Amino acid sequence: MKNNLSFRRGLFGLAIAGLAGTAMISGTSFSATAHGSSDAKEDRELESFTKIRVKGAIELHLTAGGDQRVTIETDEDRLEGVETYVRGDTLIIDMSDKRRNYWRNVDVDVTISLPTLAGLEVMGAVDAKLMNIDSDYLEIEIKGAAEIEIEGRCGELELDVKGAGDIDAKELKCEKVEIDLKGAGDASVYATVSVDADVSGVGNIRIFGKPKEVRKSVGGFGKISIR
Repeated sequence: MKNNLSFRRGLFGLAIAGLAGTAMISGTSFSATAHGSSDAKEDRELESFTKIRVKGAIELHLTAGGDQRVTIETDEDRLEGVETYVRGDTLIIDMSDKRRNYWRNVDVDVTISLPTLAGLEVMGAVDAKLMNIDSDYLEIEIKGAAEIEIEGRCGELELDVKGAGDIDAKELKCEKVEIDLKGAGDASVYATVSVDADVSGVGNIRIFGKPKEVRKSVGGFGKISIR
C-alpha cells in the first residue's frame, strides 16, 4: 500500500543511499535524512492487547499470529510525541501535540505484530494493512478518511464506517459480515454464510463470496452490489 508520505520517504532514501549511518541507542535507531534531520525507529515495551485504537494520521502495518511487538518510526524530534499505551485490552496510539501543523509532512509508521486481533478503531487519515488475520470475531470502526486493506480469515466481521473511508476486505474470508456505511465511503467484504449491509449517503458496498443470505438497506445515493 502506497501513499504520498511513503513516496516522499522513498525519494529521500534514494538520495542518501550509501551515505546515512545508523546508531542504536537504548532500543532506538537513528539514520540521517536528505534534509539533514534524522529518522528514528523505536520498539515500545507494552502490556498485552488484542484491540487497537488510532488517533491521528499514521501508516499502520499489522501482522497477526506472532509474538507481540510494536515499533514506531518517524522524525527523531517527533518520536516522543507518538504516544502508545494500553488501557484494558486496547492499545491506544495518539499524538501528544495537537497543533494543526506540527505533524505536517511528517511520516509516522507503526509496525505491529500480535497473536490475535479482536478490534480496530481508527479516527483520522490512517493508511493501514492488516495481514494474516485469524479471528473468530473482528470489530472494525472507521471515522475519517482511512484506507485499510485486510487479508486473512474471520468467523464474523462487524464493520462500521463513517466518512470517506476506503476498506478493502475482500481477501478477509469471513462466514458472516455486518456492515454499516455512512457518508462517501467505499467497502469490499467477503462472506460465505450471511451479510447484513446498510449504506446511507453516497457510499458503495461490494459483497464477495456468494453468501447464502443477504439483507440490504440503501439510503440516499448509496449502492450495494453482489459480486
